[in-house]
Amino acid sequence: MMSCSYTYPNISMWEDATWADRQAPIQPLVNDLCKYMFESVRPGATLGLYAGRTDGSYNTKSNVRIYPDVVDALEQKGLTCHVTSMGFMAWIALIPKDAASDTPVVVRYHSVDMKDENWAMDTLAYYSEHNEKAAADRFALVYLVTNAPFGSGIFTDILMEVAALWRLDLKPIYMDLTGLPEDKFPGGEAFCGLRVQNIDDQWQAFVGHQYICGTLNKNNPEFDLSRLIHSPLGKAMADGMRMEYDFRRWDDPALLAQLAEKGVKLEGHWHKGERYLTAVPMGNEKKIPLFICMKEVRPCNEFHALTGLQFYSGHLDLVGVGECMLLFFAMESPDDNELLTEIMDQVVAQYPVDTARIYITGQSHNGYLALEYACRHIDRITAVATLNDRHGIASPNYAMESVPVTDEMVERFRAHELPLINICGQIENVFPHTTPGTKGYENAIHAFRRRLYAFRCPDRSVEEVEAALQSDDLAQRRNGVPADRTEVRYSMGHEVYVADVRNDDGNWQLRFVSIENLPHMITPQMAELSWEFLRRFARQPDGTIQELTRT
Repeated sequence: MMSCSYTYPNISMWEDATWADRQAPIQPLVNDLCKYMFESVRPGATLGLYAGRTDGSYNTKSNVRIYPDVVDALEQKGLTCHVTSMGFMAWIALIPKDAASDTPVVVRYHSVDMKDENWAMDTLAYYSEHNEKAAADRFALVYLVTNAPFGSGIFTDILMEVAALWRLDLKPIYMDLTGLPEDKFPGGEAFCGLRVQNIDDQWQAFVGHQYICGTLNKNNPEFDLSRLIHSPLGKAMADGMRMEYDFRRWDDPALLAQLAEKGVKLEGHWHKGERYLTAVPMGNEKKIPLFICMKEVRPCNEFHALTGLQFYSGHLDLVGVGECMLLFFAMESPDDNELLTEIMDQVVAQYPVDTARIYITGQSHNGYLALEYACRHIDRITAVATLNDRHGIASPNYAMESVPVTDEMVERFRAHELPLINICGQIENVFPHTTPGTKGYENAIHAFRRRLYAFRCPDRSVEEVEAALQSDDLAQRRNGVPADRTEVRYSMGHEVYVADVRNDDGNWQLRFVSIENLPHMITPQMAELSWEFLRRFARQPDGTIQELTRT
């Protein structure tokens, strides 16, 4: 147990007052829109037009049913329809098929009962006139759909995802005020028959990401935010947030100088209109491993690229001591991430990379993108670290992930060696927090056994997985899964539960880790935990894995 007297110079990074004036300029408007939509629009927003229909495809993550006739009708008008969710908000994008980087974007807030699986279809019907205007005038239309009377800053991340998926500059971008009372939402300008407010350069926030995550989770009874703050881990996270507080851009000369003092040379590069960043040890000439960090660094929000550096601040320390070099890049779809292959070729040509030791990591949905990329390029990727993801790999039939792992992918993994470590927070770990005997727990067990099969490990029975929750072995109990070797460590004021599984060949190439008192948050210690595992492996020319250090 940490003492609240434990403090440090940057502890203010956890305080509300530190970031109060760093919210996006449109945040007050967003708050007012969410409140108005919830109180005045939501009561009549469930139209019931699709009640009783079950023929559409269902997505568990967003609790949404999508009907082909609705999507096809939009397609015939030249609009691509995309429905998903992020955090506590869902969104629908209607994007012209001929969209270019400078295609105008209109954002519309909406509120509807999202317990009704037809919420997206009802939203599209509710705004049918908007959809017609988007089709006729070729602008992108993004519906931000909330189920609550208050606003949050998640819209920034959603717009970044929209920009990455369709390579949009988000200029010009407008907030739609059409039909709203002018006494509450005054002003605006006319755009394609709509009343809108231009929000160019107004939607970006400059708030520490770890502060946001801590705030979003502070009411979780299982999460002790104060204990996290008053710990060495909280200190390390606050030190990372200091970067977000002091700077607005990743390429600020003062930041580059700070990194150089730590032995890190950070550079930006371009390939086919997309940017990527590299971090290399200063003065390095020897061949070193390449560690790919799947994180978006697109220029439409320079602060977002800076947040990427904060995410991987522990990884930057690895660079500073000469362990590896980093490559930051991610798009929002597996096909778009194929560009990473060409980028890797550029990096290998420019820097002294040990091509037998190319590792990849990603957090949350980027973890699934990293895994998907490794599946496609298992001949080039040596090992994978997924962060804040589930210990199992869910079937597309019930997956909540944005990048489902198909049966074909499972078989491809099984046909090759691919060491993998998954690190998650104890609070987000699905096994200790899903009631045995429920459908959700049944799916979790199926997903775990699917993981074992994919990574060439002996199967475990349902009874064996269930027994892990009651095991006398603390690491098994906290991870909620059976293992062949376990360890409980103490790191930065928190217990770390390590569970290793031996594969069919007798090798230790699959590791599960849970960190005590941690929700869905990336931490600096994940860098050391993942690197300790990954650095052991090299891929031989024949595709097999060589273990450089035996454990």
